[in-house]
Amino acid sequence: MKFRIVFFFSLFLIQNLTAEVIFVNRFSTGNNNGISWEHAFTDLNSALNSADEGDTVWIATGEYFPTADNDRYKHFTLNSGIALFGGFAGTETDISQRNIELNPTVLSGNIGNTEVQTDNSLTVLYVFQPNIMTSIDGVTITQGYADSTVNSDPYNAPPRNGGGIFTDGNGDEIFCTLKNCMIVDNYCSRSGGGLYINHGNGGEVAAENCLFGNNTAANGACITAYGQLGKLILENSNFEENTAGLTEVHADEIIEYIASNTTFTFEMNNCEVRQNRGCRIELRGTSALNDTDERVKISNCVFKENENLKFSFWENTLYPENAAGNLSVANCKFSGNISDNPLSIMFDVKGLDSLQIVASDFNDNSYRILSVSEQTNTFDFIDCNFTRNNYGQFLFKLLGAVSNIKRCTFKDNRGGVLFDLFNGELDNTNRIIDIENSLFSYNDNLISGGNKIINHCTFVNNTPAYADLIEPFEIKNSIFYYDDESIQYPKTEDETQGRISNSLFYKKTCADIYDENVPNPCGENNLFAVNPLFRDLENDDYRLSPCSPAIDAGVETGILTDLLGNGRSLGTAPDAGAYETPTLALTVRDVKNTDCTKANGSVSFATENACAPYSVFYTENGNTFSDTKGLAAGDYVFHVEDAGGQKDTVFVRIDTNTEQGNYFMLPNLVLIGQEVTIRSCIASSYKFELFDNIGRSVRRGDSDAASFIFEAPQQAGVYNLQITDADKNRYVRRLIVQ
Repeated sequence: MKFRIVFFFSLFLIQNLTAEVIFVNRFSTGNNNGISWEHAFTDLNSALNSADEGDTVWIATGEYFPTADNDRYKHFTLNSGIALFGGFAGTETDISQRNIELNPTVLSGNIGNTEVQTDNSLTVLYVFQPNIMTSIDGVTITQGYADSTVNSDPYNAPPRNGGGIFTDGNGDEIFCTLKNCMIVDNYCSRSGGGLYINHGNGGEVAAENCLFGNNTAANGACITAYGQLGKLILENSNFEENTAGLTEVHADEIIEYIASNTTFTFEMNNCEVRQNRGCRIELRGTSALNDTDERVKISNCVFKENENLKFSFWENTLYPENAAGNLSVANCKFSGNISDNPLSIMFDVKGLDSLQIVASDFNDNSYRILSVSEQTNTFDFIDCNFTRNNYGQFLFKLLGAVSNIKRCTFKDNRGGVLFDLFNGELDNTNRIIDIENSLFSYNDNLISGGNKIINHCTFVNNTPAYADLIEPFEIKNSIFYYDDESIQYPKTEDETQGRISNSLFYKKTCADIYDENVPNPCGENNLFAVNPLFRDLENDDYRLSPCSPAIDAGVETGILTDLLGNGRSLGTAPDAGAYETPTLALTVRDVKNTDCTKANGSVSFATENACAPYSVFYTENGNTFSDTKGLAAGDYVFHVEDAGGQKDTVFVRIDTNTEQGNYFMLPNLVLIGQEVTIRSCIASSYKFELFDNIGRSVRRGDSDAASFIFEAPQQAGVYNLQITDADKNRYVRRLIVQ
């Protein structure tokens, strides 16, 4: 392999030594030989036919057609190793000078009657056996109409596939990059309305900063890859208003891959997919799902207002051995997607090793989010948000061995069971759903089937609390709040199958959550008929107020952070529920000198997360004092203690004023950018200068009044303020900025 890489690199260098730039400008009046803009080819195909591997073709702005004789079977042909660049005005000497937006370069298949599409070119651009030097940059490819049935092979027939671009590997590796391109308004009766990738044996196809818009196909409205392509990369690209699924017998993919190879990778990053009709992204029968790496990765993408948005990752029936592996979705947003069938599924996944969806939002979608089947080993939802989704039967059907839900929010979801772990043919006890640090508010039925482990969760007014009250469960450190007293709570017929501990129940007693004829599932340290005292129930703020009985009511279970990422066990024990409440904190807001003749001072405090009533005090010689004004110069340790028994301390120093003669500063401890007042005890003119801790001057000024105000520095630290009066007396005061 090393020899092969060196060989190709050497070949690339040799080819570039003889590479040429070939110029194309349909308006040129020169010698039509492509050696310069003045003598540019006026016909693009003539330029492409003259190009050798390693050459680049520069195309000036304008609209170019594959033929002038209305032959629908003719197309532009880009051979291996040629780079195609559009977006030129026709005067540039360097590629960096082009402006794609101001100089659109259009390759159009609209060769016949401009008002009719059915006489357009079947394929606009045909790319044959492209290698690593092959690229298409800065062009619009449009108006291909691949509807011929002359060739009966559904996958090898350019007239039926690839209305915009048909890339033909012919059984060899395919390397092709599309950059800064618009693939719009193309049609095909089969697959790959915008781009069809055919019979590649490895290699990589990438689309970067491209638009696929208003393309139409039975399958793969935007992209279809068939064969053994190694990698498909979609980066910073948009997929808008495409239509797939022309008939009931065809699927509705906008991106599809059907293959039997063992090295496939699919990546989609920073893309937007919106307002597509028939919007399935399908990978079938590939080893993209057969590797420990994240071979299928979707990240930083937006999927918005699509019809029938669906992700299908599962085995091809011809190649079932390839159906395993890993899928990752991260930092994505799914909103306003709808389906004509409420039983449709957004993520339809079979036989994976693992599936992980992280830091993603699912809001206002009108159908089911996920179905994981055929013993997917591990399924994770981490740091995700699900709000106002409407669905039929279930939002999630999880048949994996372990399903982990961590730091997620579920609010106002409607339509059925939120989590369905039931399958009559399989042993439900092997289905484990482990939920921690999550919030469930105003949802329909929550969990059916499986073995439920719930830790540090908050449940608010879900209806009912559980759909299935029989399967095993273990609940710790959680809060159940329901205004409706008829709402059911988790129950069990066997105390070995259900246990609740260190949890809080509103308006319920232990007797309310189990039947008289079954064992008691109530474990130790539960709180019953107790209000958790959320911060703002009406505005959906379910963090705990400082006086909540749920504070420190939990037990350590190894969970280190809460739903917001804050550390657990900030007090004596972790709080019950999804949120950990910050502990009581006493901070100094102001320290002031208050008298010109003696060293008196005052302190003001800010107290956070205190359960009222609380007291602030200091001790001296065994006595306790609550004074914060009229304090003599010296060092103090102030204490705060609230009604919940929380405590905190803070150190305060009151500076002496006598050594500063006629001047003092108010205050001597300030916040960044706060106003600082210098006040003279006698009316006199004076100058001041503020120095940082290494002696640099950062403020200066003068005043004829008794006081002067300036703004504290923007950086925290200890500063020295030097004051010089009219008699040249110099005084120094300390200023603490925090």
